[in-house]
Amino acid sequence: MFLSPFMIPNPFKVYEFRELVKGVKFSKNDLILDIGCGNGFQTMLISKKCSQIIGIDISENAISIANHRARLTRSSNSAFICTNIEESGLPDNSFDKVFSICVLEHIKNYVSTLREAYRVLKPNGQFICSVDSLESFMWDESIVKKHRESYSVEHYFGRGGLEDTLKQIGFSRIEIYPILRSYFARNLFARGITNGFHYNYVQSILGYFLLKREEKNPSFHKGIFLVARCSK
Repeated sequence: MFLSPFMIPNPFKVYEFRELVKGVKFSKNDLILDIGCGNGFQTMLISKKCSQIIGIDISENAISIANHRARLTRSSNSAFICTNIEESGLPDNSFDKVFSICVLEHIKNYVSTLREAYRVLKPNGQFICSVDSLESFMWDESIVKKHRESYSVEHYFGRGGLEDTLKQIGFSRIEIYPILRSYFARNLFARGITNGFHYNYVQSILGYFLLKREEKNPSFHKGIFLVARCSK
């Protein structure tokens, strides 16, 4: 089975994934961890760039789907475990890169998760994540409330607060920036909150290219997501 980011049926997730991996220097020798891997699709996309990747998630159903998908695609360098990182037993200083793709906002004690990500990274290893910000919606409390309730969001992140937390844990060379800053992105996202972000693949691909076009001339300084990259 051919795997491509464009097979993700959500234009925001396509845009987010491509933004996350942009500029990341992968090695075929990399051992990578994906925290909150869900059904494993994005994990397996990353697997094409490394030696081995481990995805962890607390959902037994999601891990079952991920393992089934890995077998179908013969993704032999992808492994999936049902656990959280605190209870995973993963050894210190063992991963070259750790990913977390829009997961931290759903975790009450996300600082503990970040500390564990730091612990399992090798020296000079890289942590790459995206988080919900919704800062371009902060004028519309009803939209933010509906999103929070519908998608079990515990926290929304601002650039300064996230940077301070990463620094306190010990991360360095921190780069954080907002994405999805156009009126088009904001309006499409608001509709997505209402309709459950249900797209077919054609709608997803078209939406991605429209997002990409509109993001060349953003309307806001702040966006819907934040992307962060930092090192141990």
